[in-house]
Amino acid sequence: MTEHLGITSLESAHQELLLNYSAEEDGSSNSSAIMKPTPLQALEYMDPTWVRSLWWVWVLGLVWVAEFILACQQMIIASAVSTWYFSRQLIGKRRHPVWWSWRTLVMYHLGTVAKGSLLITLCKLPRLFIQWATKKCKDPESSCARCGLRACSCCLWCFESFLKYMNHNAYTVTATRGTPFCTSAKIVREPHPGLGFCID
Repeated sequence: MTEHLGITSLESAHQELLLNYSAEEDGSSNSSAIMKPTPLQALEYMDPTWVRSLWWVWVLGLVWVAEFILACQQMIIASAVSTWYFSRQLIGKRRHPVWWSWRTLVMYHLGTVAKGSLLITLCKLPRLFIQWATKKCKDPESSCARCGLRACSCCLWCFESFLKYMNHNAYTVTATRGTPFCTSAKIVREPHPGLGFCID
């Protein structure tokens, strides 16, 4: 969408101003210099309508970053506790388990945390959209649709809780064994009487 804001009137006003200024200069200093009027350039504004359609990218990024921070917190706590537990008898082995856990997370396990938080995000966004749609259904005639939306929201909430449980245990296995996210989730999913962790 282009808008030309009074180009003709602005050019005429500018030319008159320059001619008056030239006449004043000729009358005062008797100089032979003639100032020629310069045309004005029109400014064009392009409305980026495609940017407005990318609001969902910002919502996805916001939820993902929030879940990523929570996942980093869980990974650091799991790694610090496991490090303290397995090295508590080794005096001077690791005196700062939190700092060591943070360094290990940044160097080795950011992909694991990003993948787990992305799974939670992909499950949470549809649930939030369904809850928003449920609040919009205030018409008494749409009670059946509102009931169906609430049932879907409940199912997504249960699945999200299951994913959070799996992620938390997978982070614990990753912190103790150093395995990738999928391998850790597979270990958690298999029925074990007890997870036998060992260190060298």
